[in-house]
Amino acid sequence: MESPMNDDMIYKRPFHVTGSVYDSNDASGETFSRKKLRVLGGDDVMQGRAKLSDELPLDDGRNGRRRCSGGIDKSPVPIIHHPVDISSRKKLLILDVNGLLAAVDRLTSAGRVSYSVTKRPFCDDFLHFCFERFDVAIWSSRIKKNLDPIVDDMFGDLKGKLVFCWDMSYCTRTKFKTLEDKYKPIVFKELWKVRDSGFPNQPWPKGYYNESNTLLLDDSPYKALLNPVEAVIFELI
Repeated sequence: MESPMNDDMIYKRPFHVTGSVYDSNDASGETFSRKKLRVLGGDDVMQGRAKLSDELPLDDGRNGRRRCSGGIDKSPVPIIHHPVDISSRKKLLILDVNGLLAAVDRLTSAGRVSYSVTKRPFCDDFLHFCFERFDVAIWSSRIKKNLDPIVDDMFGDLKGKLVFCWDMSYCTRTKFKTLEDKYKPIVFKELWKVRDSGFPNQPWPKGYYNESNTLLLDDSPYKALLNPVEAVIFELI
């Protein structure tokens, strides 16, 4: 089936999200500051007061810590659109959305919230290239009700080819906030959740996607700090 995606290299198209916009304001949370985090030999834009190894309060369900209410063990079954052809042995490419494939700007007018989505030049060509050569999935740190219309708008019929579409509920939450937005929590995308997931009717065997055949492509290096460096590519443009 041919994709109805817009062939224009760049476009802006506002759409509206019903209900209230997610607000992660937490009086008990702290703001990352002071200590730089090193990522692949470079300085990340994020700074913090904690050591990732033993002081950062992660709600990931390991080491006796309680998994957050939106964690992978309590999240609903993810959106899975098509069976995985395990005979093809394609690698899994997990894509972020905002900052990587497009710029998503929040617009507020008369109490009504909408979003303007500006796709990167040649975004459609890149997506078709990816779907031809990889199993493709989406993992965003946005909440589901805000992510779904963005994915619908950008992917069209290609959305049906996604292995899964994960939102913030599958990220590992911390009690810290980002520097650029004091209400935005710092989260991590841990690939062990893809490897060890065992959802009902999951179209791939548990452990099928692992460190040897999974690649995360993101524009925020700090979100991938808890993964092997060879499993992550950062978009730096």
